[in-house]
Amino acid sequence: MIYGLTLMKDPSVTAEAVTAPLSGAPDEPLSRQRRQLPYEGEPGGERCPLPSPSGEGGAALAVPDEVLPASVALDEVRSLRTEVADLRAMLVAQNALLEQVAQSLAQTRVSRSQETALRRAVRDRAAFLCDREDFSMAEHRKVSGAILATVRQLTGCRALGDVPAVKFDQVMAAVQAWDMPGALRKIRRRCEA
Repeated sequence: MIYGLTLMKDPSVTAEAVTAPLSGAPDEPLSRQRRQLPYEGEPGGERCPLPSPSGEGGAALAVPDEVLPASVALDEVRSLRTEVADLRAMLVAQNALLEQVAQSLAQTRVSRSQETALRRAVRDRAAFLCDREDFSMAEHRKVSGAILATVRQLTGCRALGDVPAVKFDQVMAAVQAWDMPGALRKIRRRCEA
């Protein structure tokens, strides 16, 4: 039987009628289908009593073979809550540790060899752009300065040695891809004037 349904005081209403499928065509929307039983508040309807496990008063209830006593179930719930609290505490501690590691990585600066590699990349990129634009050696220094200005804007560091180690790959990619036509036009105008 289904809890909360109202049944008429009619002996012809059986457990099969209560569990019978909904009326209406199978492809008819559920909102349009209606139960054949009256709802509470309709004339002749009253709440259906719960059936007993022996089958009196309706269909027999399916009782599981092993039913845990309430005290055992409560103990299991308490132990699960304790485990969840322990997991939460462990995750909070792990997140704090990861945050410390991230902060220490952000404070770590590039090594000398990485700084040298960045300087070489700036010089190589400036030389490539000067060859492409037919600039002189004086303009080469200005192109290098423009690339370094972009690195300063990107990282907020005044010198290449102050670049965070975490941002090394990002800065190297930015240097190798640097090509600002507006900055190159300004350099050309200054040298022609």
